[in-house]
Amino acid sequence: MANHPNIKSGELYVAYFKDVQIEGNLLEAVGIFKSENKETYLKVYPEKAASR
Repeated sequence: MANHPNIKSGELYVAYFKDVQIEGNLLEAVGIFKSENKETYLKVYPEKAASR
């Protein structure tokens, strides 16, 4: 937790990415994201299994 007056509280997310293309090279990457507002911006719905 930060007590600095210019750093707001919020959620911290860390994500691992595989096969990120940078300058023609496939690389691994780590993304670090901070959100100060907790608002839904992406909804994911599971896809129903196909009938056989």
